[in-house]
Amino acid sequence: MEELQGLVNGDADIVKGIYNEHFYKIKNLIQKQGGSISDAEDIFQNALEATITRYVKKPFVIEISFGAYLYKTCTYMWYRHQKDKKRDNEVRNTLATTHSTEDNQIQDSEMELELILTRTMKMLSSLCQQLIQMLKSGESTERILEALDFPRAN
Repeated sequence: MEELQGLVNGDADIVKGIYNEHFYKIKNLIQKQGGSISDAEDIFQNALEATITRYVKKPFVIEISFGAYLYKTCTYMWYRHQKDKKRDNEVRNTLATTHSTEDNQIQDSEMELELILTRTMKMLSSLCQQLIQMLKSGESTERILEALDFPRAN
């Protein structure tokens, strides 16, 4: 109870004592499960902040030792962190797959359109093909009329 009260009241000596006495256990737990020291520091700090926030909202009494309470809180937060991280990776993978599939579909559609246009062009007379090519390349109307030997429009 003294550690909880000291933590909530911001007693520097008690907070330092909490770190000295309990952090290494959390660090070992997280490192054994593939986490880093930085992960352990974040989880430990978040657990302390959550404990303070919870107590300020509604004071409570810890029925077990403060160390056991803190360990349990950190364990829960670590598993939640891992679950969220896994879900984020799954979402990223799904988005990457979706974008890749959409890109392939767009490429397939563009290739199909090109094939249709090529087939259609072959069905046109050579004069129509020349006209379309000149329009596509941005030739002026005057130049097209001259090149294709069309009469002048009024």
